Amino acid sequence: MSVSVRRGAVGLALASALVAGLSPAVHADNVEADSLEGGVAALGNVCRGTTKNGSVGFTLNRNGGANSQAWGNSALVTVAPTTQPAPLALGTTAATTLSNWTTAGNDALVDAGDASVSLTVPSGAALGTRTASVTYAASGRGATAATTTRTADVTFSWTVVDCTPVDTTAPVISKELTPATPDGANGWYRTDVAVDWTVTDAESAVTLDGCQDAALTSDGSLTSSCSATSSGGSAGPVSVTVKRDATPPTLEPVVSGVLGEDGWYTGDVDVTWEAGDVTSGVDPATVCAPSTLAEDTEGQSFSCTVKDLAGNAATASVTVKRDAAAPVIVKKVSGTLGANGWYTSDVDVSFEVSDATSQLASTAGCDDVTLDEDSSGETYTCTATDGAGNSASAVVDVKRDATAPDVTFTRTGAKGTNGWYTGPVVLDWTVSDALSGLASTQGCVDRTVATDGRETFPCSAIDEAGNTASAEAAVDLDATAPVITPTVTGPTKGTEWFTGDVTVTWSVDDPTSGVATTSGCEEVAVTEDTAGTTYTCSATDAAGNTTSKGTTVKRDATAPVLTLTGGPAHGATYDFGDVPAPSTCAASDATSGLAGDCSVTAGGTAVSAERTQVATVTDQAGNVATETRTYAVAAWRLDGFYKPVTMGTAVVNTVKAGSTVPLKFNVLKGGTAMTSDIGASFSAKKVGCDGSDVLNAVEEFVTTGSTSLRYDAAGGQWVQNWATPAGGKGSCYRVTMTTADGSAISADFKLK
Repeated sequence: MSVSVRRGAVGLALASALVAGLSPAVHADNVEADSLEGGVAALGNVCRGTTKNGSVGFTLNRNGGANSQAWGNSALVTVAPTTQPAPLALGTTAATTLSNWTTAGNDALVDAGDASVSLTVPSGAALGTRTASVTYAASGRGATAATTTRTADVTFSWTVVDCTPVDTTAPVISKELTPATPDGANGWYRTDVAVDWTVTDAESAVTLDGCQDAALTSDGSLTSSCSATSSGGSAGPVSVTVKRDATPPTLEPVVSGVLGEDGWYTGDVDVTWEAGDVTSGVDPATVCAPSTLAEDTEGQSFSCTVKDLAGNAATASVTVKRDAAAPVIVKKVSGTLGANGWYTSDVDVSFEVSDATSQLASTAGCDDVTLDEDSSGETYTCTATDGAGNSASAVVDVKRDATAPDVTFTRTGAKGTNGWYTGPVVLDWTVSDALSGLASTQGCVDRTVATDGRETFPCSAIDEAGNTASAEAAVDLDATAPVITPTVTGPTKGTEWFTGDVTVTWSVDDPTSGVATTSGCEEVAVTEDTAGTTYTCSATDAAGNTTSKGTTVKRDATAPVLTLTGGPAHGATYDFGDVPAPSTCAASDATSGLAGDCSVTAGGTAVSAERTQVATVTDQAGNVATETRTYAVAAWRLDGFYKPVTMGTAVVNTVKAGSTVPLKFNVLKGGTAMTSDIGASFSAKKVGCDGSDVLNAVEEFVTTGSTSLRYDAAGGQWVQNWATPAGGKGSCYRVTMTTADGSAISADFKLK
């Protein structure tokens, strides 16, 4: 199909519309599509599965002045689509402007030619109307610009229709075989077979695929097929396979076994059958089973018949003879059999040879023989062959060893006395066998004997023939000197020094060879102090080992000398504050020496009926010297409180709250009043007015103004002014004065 669009009034109207769309101050050339009514190019009906070709024409329209929107004189302007929408294939066109294009009047026209249009509709496309809008661009040298481009839109439309003629009936396919059915087994033909095809369709033309008549005239198979297509549909493919086998199978006997002389087999014979058929194959149901001939015979026949799958048959047979019995050889060996196949005496060897079937043909090496000397190995072989070619051999291997192994030893080491060794003894064994070799030894281990004692080491050997030999090696070893143990007894105080008489005794022992002599090993008594005396005991054992042992005894039974200077006198009584400083000490020890400086533990200065000062010193032997002094420390005597305070356990003084109460008293050391350094402290504690304690009572004592404790020399007494609590009306307080020696006096008060 061809679509041709030419210039006309509609195209001019479209060009006018494009010009009208520009700014009033700008004039430009335009691309104009002629005869596109409403900007649509109608392509009409298009059949599915077909292609329709046509074209669309364009005109260049002059309009406006020479500016960037106008083409230049004699400019080549190319018109091309900006897109390629499927299923359209759009071409291009071109034209050259007039030589006076820029000065030509408005609406000057140049035919730009036709651009090709091709539309291909797929066979499976949906039916109905389709549209596609395409913008075309006209580009060429501009009047004032390098390139000027103007555009115009074209809308293509078409309708997809179905153009297929109506045929509702597919072709009919039929075939004919000659012969109609196989004349063999399992679907096989044993003669030639032909295949003829027939295809019919009464309504439309038929396209064939295959459908060729064929004939099978040789063994094998033939597959023929037929497919047909018309407007009414498709038929097939219809296939037929025919098979031809007119040849019987092949059949051959297979005889396997050891073939001897004159066609005889000399062992079991297996008879199997090789059957083959290159076309239909051998029918497995007719395959002959294998046979085995396991007994001697002069001749036995075997036959077999097989068929192929097409029914063709073949038959074959074979005759087999068998003689598998070799000559019989009995060997005899006599003598004393030892171990490992060795004989330990003379050996007689003989052979007895016979054949029960074909008789003996020959023998070799079958004479009697005697072995009467030691030998590492002699071989005797007897060979016999019968008339069928069977042969047999018997071999006798004889080894003779009648000599026992050789067993010897050596001892090497330091020799002492009386047959004893006094150092390690090296015991070496030599065990050998000249012929069969040693099979085993027991106890024949080279060794170094380093343990004291008397030992016997046996060695026995057996050779490979079973001959035995033995020996014993005695070793007397005492490499240890006698053991000397001193025993020192006496009193000690946990040191190396003895603090009384000492006894030294000796124990001498040698557990192996025994003690032979001793010297200086008598008992010793040490009864005097000594800084160190050494006693020595010596001993020799029966092997000649000698040793000595010494022990040193230190004895100090005398305590150190302790001397005190100054300090409290024993049994004295001191007033508190008048106790002398502790004594100083000096000490010495004539034998073991002092273990440390002497020390003095002070008895203290606090008031007590008994105070104890202890001086001690200890010497190196643990002896201790001690000197103890006891004394008493007397308390001061307190007198008071004086008026206005009344003293007594049941007395409660009534005073005014917020007033001053003078507390007057004296402190006497011995019978002398103390006027200083009494170390007095005061406390006021709230109590119950019946004298009972008050829970969580706070102790406090406040003096009046800036007053403090003072000694009133004029009145001969101590005075302390107590400021009673101002807010404590109705409360009771206990005031206590305590001096440095721990003495105290108290008085109870009630505030009003």
